Amino acid sequence: MEPVVLGMVVEFNPYHLGHQYFLTQAKTLINPDVVIAVTSTSFTMRGEVAIVDKFAKTKQMLSEGIDIVLELPCAKSVQSADFFAYHSVKALSQMQITDLAFGVENEDLAKLYQLLAIIQTPNFQKHLQKALKTFTSYKKAYSRALEESGTASELIALFNQPNITLALQYLKAIQDLELNIRVHAIKRQGSHYHDTEITHPFASASGIRKALRSGKEITGYVPESTLKQSFANQNLTEERMFALLQYALLVNQQGQKAIIGLSEGIEYYLIAHLKSASSYADLIDRIKNKRYSISKFQRIFLYLLLEIPKTFDQFQPYLRVLGFSEQGEKYLGTLPKETKSEIITSLKNTKNPIGLIELKATQLYEILTDKQGLTQTEFLIPLKRKD
Repeated sequence: MEPVVLGMVVEFNPYHLGHQYFLTQAKTLINPDVVIAVTSTSFTMRGEVAIVDKFAKTKQMLSEGIDIVLELPCAKSVQSADFFAYHSVKALSQMQITDLAFGVENEDLAKLYQLLAIIQTPNFQKHLQKALKTFTSYKKAYSRALEESGTASELIALFNQPNITLALQYLKAIQDLELNIRVHAIKRQGSHYHDTEITHPFASASGIRKALRSGKEITGYVPESTLKQSFANQNLTEERMFALLQYALLVNQQGQKAIIGLSEGIEYYLIAHLKSASSYADLIDRIKNKRYSISKFQRIFLYLLLEIPKTFDQFQPYLRVLGFSEQGEKYLGTLPKETKSEIITSLKNTKNPIGLIELKATQLYEILTDKQGLTQTEFLIPLKRKD
């Protein structure tokens, strides 16, 4: 009998009780033989600095019952939802998952597929192209296009829930890659993703990060394994990020045109505000506008600092294992030779452009968080959990 292999896409920034609930529910529902998670690394999809480094996060994920942890490299993860979801699902498909689970506000798959069908119609796409000329935020552009294409208000309200965009993109990626994977939507419990105040035992990651920044207690909102983590100092991180951006935008202006995300003169907009800003937080307040999301700006900051070229999507990604359990190791041994040949276990001696960007991302994370020695960990073999 073929093994049941559960795949999931995670960021865990940081891992909290809501995440633990999702993982437990998924495992209870599916009863997998192996659980595989693909995770963003030093920086999140929205361009934020991860509050826990990827190696510590891998160790925690293994301790919480995940059998194989895959890396979605920075160049592929600090992207819009469609790009992020596609490459996450592709990596999991290479590991031959049979099931994919994700958290979402409304677990009604029929409605999700209904929304997916709508956004793929020529009528919707026509309105989307028009909306994208006004909004560069995918969320805002999609919402406007749904309204203009006559979509029912119930479905528009569903679309505007925080996790729906990623859910739709996971489903679309499965379609585009023509995968035979069972899909499981698990209802998100407690606070919404964007809730920045802790008002529920299942607090959002945003709320927990805000509490940590202000020195508030988070016991009771996160598992024991999270309390053991060494969190990045968010104030120090922003202070150093601001200094590096001043150099990248005001001093080192050569080659900016070749960097992904710098178009329509956006660099001049950033430079103008950077000159008058007094801190990173002040810069963020100054650059907020209706056309560009803060996530877009945060991604651009990282593209600049990591010097990611506009041609980066031509680079072939790699399939990297960050850690595994004994069960995960056994499963890796059963994969086809073609898949095994694509798996790497460290970035030692890598010549892959995506791998070189990942090394640079870890170096940048090390500078921003003052977590010395992380870059050397890139050259070590994966973590192993003894069952």
